[in-house]
Amino acid sequence: MAERILLDLQHALTQPPSPNPDEKEFIVTMQRSWEDARIEGRTEARANAVLDVLRVRGISVPAAARKRILAAKDLQQLKRWHEKAILATSIEEVIDDRDERRAVKTGKSAAHKERNGRRPLRASAQR
Repeated sequence: MAERILLDLQHALTQPPSPNPDEKEFIVTMQRSWEDARIEGRTEARANAVLDVLRVRGISVPAAARKRILAAKDLQQLKRWHEKAILATSIEEVIDDRDERRAVKTGKSAAHKERNGRRPLRASAQR
């Protein structure tokens, strides 16, 4: 009789406890927070990469432009700015509001076109 009780106890102790609803909610919240932090880290790293390229190339970055780059949250926009910074001769060539307005006006950014199987002209011309 004791053997059966000990086997049941051993089985119960080897099973991971199932989380209660509060614990489940905590786990989901932490996973979301973790993902948000990862995205924030990526955008911060990308913004710093844009500024690094500009610094290395000797391109002056006014405080307003620096603030705008560091405040950007769109990874695709930061990627475009980074690519432009590699070839640019001025900050205006990197942060070209006309390109941004055109993308908003048409509703189709370069990233949108790439996702739909069409590459933007600049990307295909560089390849």
